[in-house]
Amino acid sequence: MASSDKLEEFLEYEVFQALWERLDTAFPEFDFRLRGHYWEARSEEGSRALPSSPRPERINAYRDAPFGFVIHGEGFVPWISYVARTEHPRGQDFVNAVESLASKAGLSMPERELSPAELKLLEERERRSRLLEAFLEFAQWSLKTHGGMKARDYLKKRGFSEEQVEKLEFGVYVGAEGVEKKLRGQGFEHNELVEAGLMAPRKGQAGYKINRWEGRVVGPWRDRGGRIINVWARDISGDPEVENKYLYIRGGSRRSPFGIDKTRGKDLVLVEGFMDALTLRANGFENVIALGGAGLGMSQVTTVAKCGVKTLTMNLDYDPSSKAGTRGTLNALDKLAGESLRVYVVPPGLMADKNQPGKKVDPDDFIRRSGREGYENLLRRAVKGTTYKAYYLLSQHDLGTDLGRDKAIEDLLAYSFKVRNEHDREDMWKMASEKTGHSLETLLDLESRKRAERDSKRFFKDMCKVLDRARHELERNGASPDVVAESLISRLEEMKAKYKDGEP
Repeated sequence: MASSDKLEEFLEYEVFQALWERLDTAFPEFDFRLRGHYWEARSEEGSRALPSSPRPERINAYRDAPFGFVIHGEGFVPWISYVARTEHPRGQDFVNAVESLASKAGLSMPERELSPAELKLLEERERRSRLLEAFLEFAQWSLKTHGGMKARDYLKKRGFSEEQVEKLEFGVYVGAEGVEKKLRGQGFEHNELVEAGLMAPRKGQAGYKINRWEGRVVGPWRDRGGRIINVWARDISGDPEVENKYLYIRGGSRRSPFGIDKTRGKDLVLVEGFMDALTLRANGFENVIALGGAGLGMSQVTTVAKCGVKTLTMNLDYDPSSKAGTRGTLNALDKLAGESLRVYVVPPGLMADKNQPGKKVDPDDFIRRSGREGYENLLRRAVKGTTYKAYYLLSQHDLGTDLGRDKAIEDLLAYSFKVRNEHDREDMWKMASEKTGHSLETLLDLESRKRAERDSKRFFKDMCKVLDRARHELERNGASPDVVAESLISRLEEMKAKYKDGEP
């Protein structure tokens, strides 16, 4: 284990995931019973034995947050805090708690001691996670009370049932005063709430306006391990002049696509907004993730790749008045081109409303208009991402002229170098052959020659770097010729493997 990041991954993607599957045997004192997406504690004796008893009887552990359990009405309790018998375990107590959880999960701890700095980072992360989970639990409770009436009406109008509202983790931000009172009552300091972006600073301190959050529907943005990395807050006033439809906590991350923690399959649908993903999930489409209103970031691409996703179907918004949707799809295709997963695109125009062709349509609107069966049919009409990109590149040129055809082929060549899958490249050139009149054999031969030229230039550049480094080691560093030669041979072997082009 090289760093605290490795321990973090060990906890998130091995210990907590394995532990959640066996909570009934790992913590027999609760007499857990699995109820679909959550475990329910049935032992009143075990519940009453928790600190600060008497406790309410309703204690659940949710798949969405496998690193702890919820005492409804009280808050979230991380498993690390529970086994350590203290709210904020530190130092060796923290390490002992991790070892205990690993043992309960049937795993062995990596053999390496953490530095004090690494331990501190992990401890702070646990505390922030607990804070955000406690906020979410309070926001969900607030939604069920009189203060959440407008938010409940808004969600009902959007088609969410009471059961779906609870399952999809909706809440409401009723006001800063109520949030502070509740969370400070659970041991958190005002400054922690400010740093987490849930409160405005005291008067006279720098900060941003948290009062813009009041009355908004809120929900968690979790990473693939279930940790809350951000909180979104949506305006429900319907006022077109509102400054931002969505707000986020200060310092919140977007490193994972929204909803990645809920997916279980290897075939995912990618949409733009939170409500798109949540509405689709409410209609039975579980394997849906969202960009969260921003373009696809490379960290999100990495997360998707790590999850072992096989196919990704992009279903971004249709907006006839703007090229932003098409540009977002094309940019995402470029970033995904180097990955091994299969990428498909639902042409945005397929979602257009025939009665209102100029109206913007997102997946949320479409499924409410066309129903589950209509959306299933929409997904079946998806085309390969490479085909979509190639069609777009060809459409940007006048293929009736020699100059236009040559420019189009140049653009396709540049894109083909990014595409890993050979069959996708062949399909792309088949389309180009049909559109330009050039034979498929000619285009494939052209790509092969251009690829060889590119690799030759790269090989020459890399070879110069290797030789320059060897000369630098001899002339300036005074290294032994034998050592330099041995190092040079090793680097040349690496180049041989990289280019697979025989002996350099």
